Amino acid sequence: MPRIVMSDPYDSTIEIWGNPQLDTSPILNECKKRACPDKMLEAIQQPFTCDYEMPIPEGCRNVIGNFDLAHYDKSFDQVETIVGTITLKSSNVTSFPKMKKLKAIRQKEKGPIIVIEDNPNLRDVKSLYSLNLYTKNDDGAVRVEKNSKLCVSFAEMDEMFVLQYLGTVDRCSKFVSPFLEKSCLFVLEISAQLQSKKVKNWDQRRFF
Repeated sequence: MPRIVMSDPYDSTIEIWGNPQLDTSPILNECKKRACPDKMLEAIQQPFTCDYEMPIPEGCRNVIGNFDLAHYDKSFDQVETIVGTITLKSSNVTSFPKMKKLKAIRQKEKGPIIVIEDNPNLRDVKSLYSLNLYTKNDDGAVRVEKNSKLCVSFAEMDEMFVLQYLGTVDRCSKFVSPFLEKSCLFVLEISAQLQSKKVKNWDQRRFF
């Protein structure tokens, strides 16, 4: 984008929007120097910014809109900032999807920035721990409900995201390791088969 010099920002009209590959830094910097009125600044998009659409336009790094991560698209991997909400609802994933370049989520005037609901196999949301979250109102900013297997381990207890938003999530049992859990499920399965007489002459020694 060419350098723009404004002699009088109050006597100028500029509108720049809908250009996902455009770096508007030069004109934004000029506006800062000239103390442009808020109305003008609001009409100039941030660098490499676009409204949400599928797929995300090539080159767009900052997206305004809401993301449904239950239907993940590879174009999400280029996004660095979101102004809106990311939602994971009614999925079968075991870990919260990681958007490779995402650094920050900013809250709109209303509504949450993260919604995690009704994911029966979800066990962790660690990919959210490193994000910068900018909220105007923390009440209801992150909604986590009805994820029956989701829990927080002892090692995660001091994570800021956990402390701030996961107070209602169950703590993982420190006595049950993944290996032990699988072993218990296996033994229960064998027990069920024995009860239904599908397995005969079971040698329990091979399981220990």
